[in-house]
Amino acid sequence: MFSRGPGPWKSLLPKARNRVWEGHNRKALTRLSAGIQEKIDSGDLPLRAAVFARLYLSMIHWRLTGEFNTPAKNVTEARLQFWETEHHCPVLGYQKILVDHFAERFPNNPGFRRHRVVFNAMPDDAAHVREDRSEDVCTILTPGADKTIFGFSGLGNNCLGIGWTMFYRAAAQPANANLVILKDPYRKLYLNGLGSMGDRDATINALRKLVQKHARNTEVLFVGGSGGTFGALHIAPLITEVKRVVALSGPTSLEIGGENEDKQVYDKIWKEINENSLPYVDIVKLVKDSHLQRIDFFVAGRNEFDKAQMTHLHEGVDILVPHLYDTAHHSVTDLCIEDRRLIKVLMGEALPAKQLQGSAA
Repeated sequence: MFSRGPGPWKSLLPKARNRVWEGHNRKALTRLSAGIQEKIDSGDLPLRAAVFARLYLSMIHWRLTGEFNTPAKNVTEARLQFWETEHHCPVLGYQKILVDHFAERFPNNPGFRRHRVVFNAMPDDAAHVREDRSEDVCTILTPGADKTIFGFSGLGNNCLGIGWTMFYRAAAQPANANLVILKDPYRKLYLNGLGSMGDRDATINALRKLVQKHARNTEVLFVGGSGGTFGALHIAPLITEVKRVVALSGPTSLEIGGENEDKQVYDKIWKEINENSLPYVDIVKLVKDSHLQRIDFFVAGRNEFDKAQMTHLHEGVDILVPHLYDTAHHSVTDLCIEDRRLIKVLMGEALPAKQLQGSAA
């Protein structure tokens, strides 16, 4: 099945991805396992390739025996293996076992804890979907959907620390929604537009046409995570078919909190705006003058920077509904999925504000 020479991993990996979950021929799976083990034992695989090879051995062993063997030697390997599994493994049962194991084995890694919450929220019949990571616009359709979510990625091309396919299975699909994933290739909070659509003005025109297409049969809403919140909020007011925005933390002004070390990238963007290299947008004014009817803003109530960003918009408009969570961590996606507030909001339920205990309403 595999050549006895070193052989490039780039040919071995696609075989593993395609064959591990294909059918259930025990002899074929056993041969595949032996071939991968032979490559590992040869010592010819690059380090990164060996990390993935051990992951696929674990998958095959689980399929054949129902027993889970840990594929990771350390937390760095675990991160690589998690994202490979999230993208390519079609079996939710194995994904849940893997993330449960990593969350227990690496308790100081908050990412695995958050991911475990999200995976545990997924319904058993959650469809496995793949995101085309080479494109800055990717659409995942839900049969019979009555909503379409345009998801604005943050600077890491995900939804506030979780993958968009995770978001789809845990939130969008349960809300009976299609998902259009947008990525910010220039890392400029969408002020430079999308690479495939042109500059900001051209991107807004292209998005308007795409929104109008989906608006024929579904309600269209924008969702932004972290830096994607800024993109969703400065583009939604310019597309009349979009009446609702859901924000998951993120900036509403680049003039707030520039001294925060974690937000230095926003300082760089603000500098480019002042140099007229990027357009200036006033989100409060855009929202106030728009057709938008509601903004649900999920934010960490103990994170002063994120809370200040939400408050800046909240004090300027009367359509924002805050949802505060008792955490200082930037990412709140797992929390609002766990308590189902996010899903209810996506479905159109007008939930009241969520305040921290002891805070003013």
